[in-house]
Amino acid sequence: IEFLKGNAFMELYEDTIMKLQGVGIIDVDNPNDPVSVTLAPKYGRLCYPEIFMDMMEPSSDQVSFINEHGENLYCFQDGTTMAFTNKITDANEIVGSVLYQPVLNWFGLDLLYIGVESQNKRVSSSFNIFVKATSDAPLVIVPNSTLTVEEGENLAIEGIAVKDDDIDLEIQESRDR
Repeated sequence: IEFLKGNAFMELYEDTIMKLQGVGIIDVDNPNDPVSVTLAPKYGRLCYPEIFMDMMEPSSDQVSFINEHGENLYCFQDGTTMAFTNKITDANEIVGSVLYQPVLNWFGLDLLYIGVESQNKRVSSSFNIFVKATSDAPLVIVPNSTLTVEEGENLAIEGIAVKDDDIDLEIQESRDR
């Protein structure tokens, strides 16, 4: 058993999602034997299309959502392991459809572990995933969007807040100067 690796270093921007690229499994000695595959990100989450639902090991750590293309995706919670057993051709189809999504509003280096076992032989590897920072617009939070005041009267507005999820990015950028 061995891995085909296109690029052992992948990168994407925070708050986006990407397919694993160039990862595959080969076993020239036993190409039709089942393989057990484990994928585990250190921080981010892994998702897969609904068509592979029956092939995954059951987990209560999954949520589903519909992406911008109308596909139903199932995602594990952040840092949760994805595991399945199947023939190599099917396993490669699943691995080729796996999507990685970083933790919301997080950037930095994540590590994706992949392990494969067949006939008591085990190989493993890891991939670095660099999540690049982006600057999201700050939010203004208003507790009640409809306010009424009589002409000539004063109105005190309480509870207005400004929220910026990119405070870490701003701190890092100021350190880099």
